[in-house]
Amino acid sequence: MTRDDVIRMAREAGFRSGNITLSAGEPIPFVAPLSATNCIVELENFAAIVAAAEREACAKVCDELFPPPSEQMTVDWAAGTVACANAIRA
Repeated sequence: MTRDDVIRMAREAGFRSGNITLSAGEPIPFVAPLSATNCIVELENFAAIVAAAEREACAKVCDELFPPPSEQMTVDWAAGTVACANAIRA
């Protein structure tokens, strides 16, 4: 997961973001809650978004597993990888 992914997910969760420009150096990205006093809702949303992204990444690993060479094993293998990916997504 890249920094841009994290910032995108934070925005999706309800955080505001932007850049702070200092007198020296490059602008620094920031993420902050919409409310200055409480960010529990945004944090809960962010955690759910990150968890969903991680589950999907794991499920894609199952989707991309190559089956073994024999035909019957290929059918069984494919069914197993699909079941694995579906279980992770659930």
